[in-house]
Amino acid sequence: MPSRYYAGTFALEDMRLTLPTARGCPPLALRLSRPVPYPPETIRSVTLLNVGPKLFVDVTAEVPVATYEEGTGPDPAKVGGVDLGIIHPYALTSERAALLVSARAIRAEHRLHLAEKKARGRALATRAPKRGQAGSRRWRKYGVRSRKLEGRHRRRVAQATHEAARTVIDFAVKERIGTLVVGDPRGLLKRDSGGRQNLALRNWKPGQMICALTDKAALAGIDVELVDERGSSSTCPRCGAKVAKPKGRTFRCGTCKLVAHRDLVGAANIAPRGSRGGDSFDLTGLEIMHRRAGRHLPGRSRRDPRRVSMDKHRRERVDLWPAVARPESIGESLGRDAPAA
Repeated sequence: MPSRYYAGTFALEDMRLTLPTARGCPPLALRLSRPVPYPPETIRSVTLLNVGPKLFVDVTAEVPVATYEEGTGPDPAKVGGVDLGIIHPYALTSERAALLVSARAIRAEHRLHLAEKKARGRALATRAPKRGQAGSRRWRKYGVRSRKLEGRHRRRVAQATHEAARTVIDFAVKERIGTLVVGDPRGLLKRDSGGRQNLALRNWKPGQMICALTDKAALAGIDVELVDERGSSSTCPRCGAKVAKPKGRTFRCGTCKLVAHRDLVGAANIAPRGSRGGDSFDLTGLEIMHRRAGRHLPGRSRRDPRRVSMDKHRRERVDLWPAVARPESIGESLGRDAPAA
């Protein structure tokens, strides 16, 4: 159970943290693995918690809001709409420019982690102890390794989410956007959309994305408003006509002939729903900036060992495929002739 200690009850010197214990007992002294990145006078509380067998210290500090020179900071009158999604976690539209953050690396991390988890489970399925039997040393090692991989996967995805949110805030500061109107899609999590779609929604974690964006916006002096995003991707921002939700990323209006990116259309329709109101943005000729989240993930700077392992098994067995939809012809996708039936 986490234990929180407020300012004045603990002592922090360099990389040594001292916490109080029961009356008459000596204090608990902890040696930190890394220095705290905040000045000691700004730390308001520390929380002692454990994640598996490891002990962590969560530090809460008072960080000042960014300051800008006159005429260069965010303008509250300038509004930007933000649409959250699975393919593009953040799509931001403003009056002059737009931003699209791709989640290709994050989705690849989810897919490879799921494929590796299934492969390791199949390999040890026959060695699993029966109910009421004590597990072997190998089985205990498998549990420790599985928890370690799950923790690594969660940390990678969380870091990529923070990188994407930082990209959005940096773009907003550059464009002097002072108010971000964000569509809240968390109502979709209550719907049962089938096994595959439910897994994609669970991996999406829109609440974590909203929290990361809100925290970084507060430090930059930008206001964040949450609104209902229902119907934003199926309404034309130019003429207001209802359009059937496209299957791809391209939005086409049959009334005014507008052709634009579907996520940017959603962001343009979300912006006027804030407290400041206004008209929707014109997406014609809008400068679009593309960015990609997850620069630290395997596959960007180095070859992912999980993908190397799957490629090796794929060469040995044609019928092996990761946890994704199977194509019509596996042989064509692998660059060789498909086996005869």
